Amino acid sequence: MNNERLEKLYPVIEKMAIWDESRERMLKKATVNGCTEEEAEYLYKKARASRISELRRDALTQMVQGAIVLFFTLGCIYYLVKLSPSVGAFQTRMAAPFGLAAALGLFRALQGMVGWTYAPRKTGSLADDE
Repeated sequence: MNNERLEKLYPVIEKMAIWDESRERMLKKATVNGCTEEEAEYLYKKARASRISELRRDALTQMVQGAIVLFFTLGCIYYLVKLSPSVGAFQTRMAAPFGLAAALGLFRALQGMVGWTYAPRKTGSLADDE
């Protein structure tokens, strides 16, 4: 393998993977630029792994954000309901907005989990997600 040639060609193949070009187009682009079939396959797999890694990093961010919101709001609800009985009826009214925030945190965490799971199957450009 000519590492210098592969290093120059990899950003092109990676960009094609980010834009979700077909496997055949990426392999053809690599072979046209002087790579063997094995080198082209190596570049394709490396670029595809980079794409999946980026998708999973975004999904992990969603999961962490959702978990933080969920646990913070559940802690606030616990405090309002169990630890501050002197507040009375006011605590019940305050629990409702925190419950809504907890539901949104749960949704965000679940959305991240689904994104993590389906990252290898996602189609379309990654630029469209932003």
